[in-house]
Amino acid sequence: MSIETLQRPMNPTKGVDLILLSDEEEDKNLLWDQYVLTHPEGRFCHLMGYKKVVEETYGYGAIYFVIEKDKRIVGIFPSFLCRSIFFGKKIASQPFSEYGGMLAHQLTQHDYEEVFEGLTEAMRQRKVNLIEIHGGFGIPESIKEKHLFRVFSHDRAILELSDNPDEIWKKKVSYEARKAVRKAERGGVTCYQKVDTDMITSKFYPLFLASMKRLGAPPHPPAYYVKCGEHLKDHLRIFWAEYEGKTVAALLGFAVGKTIHIINIVSDNKYWDKRPNDLCHWSFIKWGCENGYDYFDLGSVRYEGQRRYKEKWGAGFQEYCHYVFAPGLKEKKMKSKAFDSSSKSMVFFSSAWHRLVPLKLSKFLGPIVRKQLAR
Repeated sequence: MSIETLQRPMNPTKGVDLILLSDEEEDKNLLWDQYVLTHPEGRFCHLMGYKKVVEETYGYGAIYFVIEKDKRIVGIFPSFLCRSIFFGKKIASQPFSEYGGMLAHQLTQHDYEEVFEGLTEAMRQRKVNLIEIHGGFGIPESIKEKHLFRVFSHDRAILELSDNPDEIWKKKVSYEARKAVRKAERGGVTCYQKVDTDMITSKFYPLFLASMKRLGAPPHPPAYYVKCGEHLKDHLRIFWAEYEGKTVAALLGFAVGKTIHIINIVSDNKYWDKRPNDLCHWSFIKWGCENGYDYFDLGSVRYEGQRRYKEKWGAGFQEYCHYVFAPGLKEKKMKSKAFDSSSKSMVFFSSAWHRLVPLKLSKFLGPIVRKQLAR
């Protein structure tokens, strides 16, 4: 079986097979990644390398399904079994990521029914009553309405790129953003792209730790990003901003298929007036244009400040949801088990983390909390 067989005509009357992937099936693991790279909504969290990152950093057990039809891959469903003192036991697709869930193509209504029957059986075997799905890309609305419960919704910001960065600069990037980038450049801030393990631990992580403290969010351990560099090295990109020989900001993201997806902007707030964050964003966008990428995914939008910042780069906004698959579970119970970072309790938790947890202690407590939240 090869990835080229994906586009061949298939027998529409034949059902699908939901196959649990094992680590020993190297050929299928390779085909899995090829499938993700060719799917328009494929993200770093769908790749096999991310499976290794989560397993080795947090110790979750992976549950990765291949969806086959006529012995050809027509979909994938990556997920992990998570145990939490806050939410109990659940399956999450994908933990620590805005995205996840099923990637599929050429599935009929009946095929989707069979997939969800298979997921129900997987839940029964593991004595789990809920799957948390971060995104429902490619799943028909009729299937979502029948099987999935929307736990909360927001927007995501997507910038459509061009092979000519000047076109993006002049037609999409706002005057405010252009002014900020020029200020950074005139002020002596420089930006370059490099991925290096030592730089991740010595330069990126201290900025990340301080940024998470300001945001009131528990940090990942350094190992999470080191493992990303190890297992996703062909896709990981980091743009660094320097001022007078000091690293003052970094923008980390992943280039997968035709899409760049940024996940972390970290910076030293003492240098914000130099506008290093803006220079990092524009440098990454320009790099994407020059290297043939079609989309620049600036991630989720949960409050007005995020919207304004992402809008100034010319991004458009699309509705984006997380879902719960929990056959037989009542709505109130589903809500109590699903994580919502915008809930009143999480806003209170964030404020308390920001005010009460010392920076040095957050490095050790953060990963413990993150593991319980699976976010």
